[in-house]
Amino acid sequence: MKRVKFVYDNMHIMYDKGKFFLVPTDIFDYKLTPRALAVYMYLSKLSDRNGESYPSRKTIGENCRISVTTVDKALKELTNAGVVKITHQYNETGQTVNYYQCIKR
Repeated sequence: MKRVKFVYDNMHIMYDKGKFFLVPTDIFDYKLTPRALAVYMYLSKLSDRNGESYPSRKTIGENCRISVTTVDKALKELTNAGVVKITHQYNETGQTVNYYQCIKR
């Protein structure tokens, strides 16, 4: 994997390309719970350039070390805050996947 140099405040930091992600600093202005922050960070990690991702609620829970019920509470908190938009997708047999978009403000 390619090594990349990142300079911040005169500190030189080396990291493997693709091993970090950015989140907007104003996410802390929403006073979200730790569970909601964890879910937001995970969705941000998976997001493409448009802020879109498609993980299952189970996958989110496993990676954030929380239950699916707690994932649902966190997603509700994030949508109420207006920082995540959820689109439910269906086919002829029922719901398929959820489409998550992290809203950049």
